Amino acid sequence: MNRTHAAPHPSEPLDLDGGLESIRVADLAREHPATIRVFQSHGVDFCCGGKRSVAEAAARAGVEPARLVGELEAAIASPAAADARFAALPETLADLGKFIVGRYHVTLRAELPRLIRMADRVEKVHGAEMPAVLPPLAATVRSLAAELDEHLREEEDELFPAIERLERSAAAGRPGAPGDLDRLVAAREDEHAAAGEHLHTLRRLSEGFTPPDWACNTFRGLYHGLAELERELHEHIHLENNVLFPRALELARPAGD
Repeated sequence: MNRTHAAPHPSEPLDLDGGLESIRVADLAREHPATIRVFQSHGVDFCCGGKRSVAEAAARAGVEPARLVGELEAAIASPAAADARFAALPETLADLGKFIVGRYHVTLRAELPRLIRMADRVEKVHGAEMPAVLPPLAATVRSLAAELDEHLREEEDELFPAIERLERSAAAGRPGAPGDLDRLVAAREDEHAAAGEHLHTLRRLSEGFTPPDWACNTFRGLYHGLAELERELHEHIHLENNVLFPRALELARPAGD
């Protein structure tokens, strides 16, 4: 039976000698950004479900574990293939938060209303032809959008400013207390997990975002947009769950812990 590795300290390198099957997906994505494209190509959740081992994630995504491991090993051996966004992230937590807002929050706020309009239109026109798919799919899009709207505001109004204050205090030799940050991070991670379940539902209902042969252009555009939403949200949440939040919590940890 595969054993999931304990989460490494953010500054500790991963031990790959025992094989990749039991290593957490989130840890591979963080330490070896070239693996992100492999996970994305197979629909493997490397952010919300990142605490799963590679073997567990492969089973959930319906991917042969040996195939996934082979592709991950090849990606790790060729780090030049990594997306520059993940290979060279901003150094400060404040700048990383600004990067996330500018790159992902702004895009989400523009894209979600468009997806809702398309989902409503496709449900209205074709819902009777696919009653087990389109009504619940449209309802999931609306629910996800409403939850994300509140989630983004809470990050921008509370969590990210708290992280910036903590970083400034630490730089001035006055480390902050982790209590409030622990609470804010835990709440946002719970919301990320809920978003991940919505994405999993959308992928399942749409059979991997594959429209039927007879689908109109709006139908096809909806499924393409949902596939892009999944990719963007996985990247977005990965940067928060697996990079920003651990670094912030480490900064808040008393010296010697």
